[in-house]
Amino acid sequence: MYRFVSRLELRQQLNWTHHDAQFVCKAEVPRISSFVRQEVTLNVLHAPVFTKQYYEDALVVGESRIISLVAPANPAVLSYAWSRDAAGDVTLTSADGVMNLTSVGREDAGWYRLEATNALGSATARLHVDVLYGPESVRVTSALVAPGQDAELRCEADAHPAPSDDAGLFICRVDNGVGPPVLATAALRVMPEAMTHPPPRQTP
Repeated sequence: MYRFVSRLELRQQLNWTHHDAQFVCKAEVPRISSFVRQEVTLNVLHAPVFTKQYYEDALVVGESRIISLVAPANPAVLSYAWSRDAAGDVTLTSADGVMNLTSVGREDAGWYRLEATNALGSATARLHVDVLYGPESVRVTSALVAPGQDAELRCEADAHPAPSDDAGLFICRVDNGVGPPVLATAALRVMPEAMTHPPPRQTP
């Protein structure tokens, strides 16, 4: 009695993305319609891994946000530690990588650092928080000029994002001392650069 043995080997360099992947080995003899099948689920041990090195989020002053970043790891992550890049002090240690920003102020803007650790190592990701706020500390300059000279009046304000230097609402007040002054408003809008230039002609 003869016995035939067929053998097939698969060699592959594994990384963290192969964890829980399933491989199927199937041997079939079509002539007699017989086959055997074996499934294998990989258990790849690896340190924590963040899918991106840098993350970003934007909030308006006074808003609150729950920020959650998760690093795949096997075995599971033991701890997450948040800290501010500027100071380096740990602000929050949690088991799930969640940081709760409550009623943010301008001082909360900047870079944050998150470190995830398990028994095999650690990984670090950085988060940039951008805090937006409306115009503050408006400063208006006056001018005294001789007849016929040009006058420059400036209106400045602290805001983020920065207000446009050109677009806005302008108010003209006319007063000659007779009767009440008259006010008129005009809006200046700046077209996007793409609209100020015609599209290039396409050659046939």
